[in-house]
Amino acid sequence: MKKILLIAILFVFAGMITNAQTVLFEDDFEDYFVGDILIEGDVYPSFTAYPDAEGWFINDVGRTTEILADSVDGVKVNQYAYAAKTSNAGYGISMQLELEAGKDYAFVVNAKSFAAKNLKLQVWAYESDNKLADSVVNNLGDTIFWETDSLLFTPNPDTLMTVFSVSTWPTKHTWVDNWMVVDITGVGVEEVQAMNFSVYPNPTSGNFKISGLESIASYSVYNITGQIVKRASVDQNEVDVDLSDYPKGLYMIEAKNRKGISAVSKIILQ
Repeated sequence: MKKILLIAILFVFAGMITNAQTVLFEDDFEDYFVGDILIEGDVYPSFTAYPDAEGWFINDVGRTTEILADSVDGVKVNQYAYAAKTSNAGYGISMQLELEAGKDYAFVVNAKSFAAKNLKLQVWAYESDNKLADSVVNNLGDTIFWETDSLLFTPNPDTLMTVFSVSTWPTKHTWVDNWMVVDITGVGVEEVQAMNFSVYPNPTSGNFKISGLESIASYSVYNITGQIVKRASVDQNEVDVDLSDYPKGLYMIEAKNRKGISAVSKIILQ
């Protein structure tokens, strides 16, 4: 079902521009079973001493990341990853990759928390196990509804490993979905950042808002088969949408700005 969303999310990078983009890592968490443990927590010698292999990890003994799902009338409509802290240690949900120096990358993810005071997207670059080369942070703030956001990063020649993370503070609950790291070399930074937006409340009983950093020129609503069930041309930073008369389930919301750049998020109607 969510493959529609993942295909559409690729167009967040400059809409339909044909610049070559390579998806280096993606996970929509649909290829697991509900209740599966994605990662087991462990403790490393310091906050800058991470494993030297690519993949998921948690720097906190006793904490796990579990696969959960949303259901409507007892039917599963969407899976995602959930982590709960057991202490003040750790950095939420993290994974790391080896990236080519000098290229531009985008970290794109759907994320939310529970009454979060400080939900963050973070990227750290390490020259060695104990030396931080560079870091960037995107503070999402109080984000209790699913929000699509991105963070851009260009590793320097000394970078050996790059860590991507979503974390919350001071709350202990983090949910993530549609986690992607994409090579966007050749695509304008402003174009990538243009369509970060949120959809709330989510889940909804029918009425919700689409809120963007830029003015939203139009939006389309897709059902799980990919059919457009509703669309409208607008010109506002915040748009009210009503799906009260539509069947319950998972829907995809595509929003476009005035430049034609689009981004996609999901919403659950229950």
